Amino acid sequence: MTRNGSRLFVQECGNDARQNRGILPAAVMNAAAQAPKIEISSARAKEFLKKARMDAKTDPAGAENCGAWKGALRQIADDAAKQMGGEFDRFKNRCDSARHKAQELQHDIQAQLAPGFAKHLDVEAQKRMGEAETALAALRKDNDLINKFRERFPNMEERAEEPHEPSKAFFIGFAVILIAVESFANSRLFAEADDFGIVGGALLAVLVSCVNVLPMLLLGILATKARGNLDIPPWVWRALCFFGAAWSVFLNIGIVALRNHKIAAIGGEIDQSQSGLLFIVGMVIAGVSFWKGWGFADLYSKLRECKKRVAAGKRSYSEAILGPIDEEIQKAQTAPGRLRRELGELKNAIRQWHSDSPIIALAGMAEVRRVWQIYHDEYAPSHRAACPALPALSAENAKEWGVNIREEWDAYARQAWADANEEDGVFELLKEKIEELIHALLNLKQGLVTVINAEIAKACA
Repeated sequence: MTRNGSRLFVQECGNDARQNRGILPAAVMNAAAQAPKIEISSARAKEFLKKARMDAKTDPAGAENCGAWKGALRQIADDAAKQMGGEFDRFKNRCDSARHKAQELQHDIQAQLAPGFAKHLDVEAQKRMGEAETALAALRKDNDLINKFRERFPNMEERAEEPHEPSKAFFIGFAVILIAVESFANSRLFAEADDFGIVGGALLAVLVSCVNVLPMLLLGILATKARGNLDIPPWVWRALCFFGAAWSVFLNIGIVALRNHKIAAIGGEIDQSQSGLLFIVGMVIAGVSFWKGWGFADLYSKLRECKKRVAAGKRSYSEAILGPIDEEIQKAQTAPGRLRRELGELKNAIRQWHSDSPIIALAGMAEVRRVWQIYHDEYAPSHRAACPALPALSAENAKEWGVNIREEWDAYARQAWADANEEDGVFELLKEKIEELIHALLNLKQGLVTVINAEIAKACA
């Protein structure tokens, strides 16, 4: 809306404060509700009220001598004018921000469209490919480890894909069940040889079960970890298995010998069948414990770590070479949309200003009238002689008091709109060139991807 439109809007809504506080058309009310508010604070209004009392006593008698009165009216108008200027500054900052971002985007696009830009990226990529030789060396090293894993685990491809994540709670519960089962099976056998009977036998059975189960669980876990670690020779895990078997045999023989000795000490008769049963139960529980520990540990954890390093190394090698090219492709692909958004933001700001500026002018005049009336209502009865009536603030004399949409503000909005249209025109000329650039960058990337894949395949052969 133009400045003349602002005047018409103000005139249609009335020229005095009472009309402005009256009932306005619905469209006007909606626009006013959404527009910025021009409002002199109640604290500031109270200051003017206090000033009115002092000015009424200070001004000499006679309407022609109301100097302080005139100064107060100018201050009230200036307060409203500053707020209106603040609204313009916010509009200007919004426009400047959108215009600055659009200019930056155009600068980036122009840099990408410079002759030889794609060739320069190719030269830089070839240079980075030479510098990334250390990444290929790490890939070769890890690939050699995977080949060694294949030698140790011929069927690893079928079993090593999914991570091994057994339930720790289930594992602990199973260990407790093993101890409980063996303790229950052995408690009666030990009770015959214990001075405390069934209670003493049960306690001794629990102790024996713990000594039989827990070490075998631990040996099973250690044996699996040793087998799955290429840094540990294969004989180590085999030795752990042999040690577990030997430990179980000697421990359970010792348990049988202990029971027989205790029975003999109290003059009892040794039943060899019960001794054999005690040995068999102990060996079975020990074997199950070792098997459970063996299955709890992740046999392929080191292999998975190696595979993760290989995958990360491939990505790192590829990204080190293609990363800058991908960034340029993304910039070129997103620049048109981003530029449209910034130009759209600039135009939206200008449209909003044209919509809000007449409301701002109306609100500014209405607020000045409101506070003028407060001041005048206090000043006039206290003055020693007749005082002048309040000026009739309207669209015609708003410029005199500074409560108007200034010409330079409208001039800025017109220039901003012209700039936005000019940027639109430049953008339309660049669109085809941007598409050609994106095509060239994608072709460059595709060629480099072929070379990169060949280098990776060679390192991982």
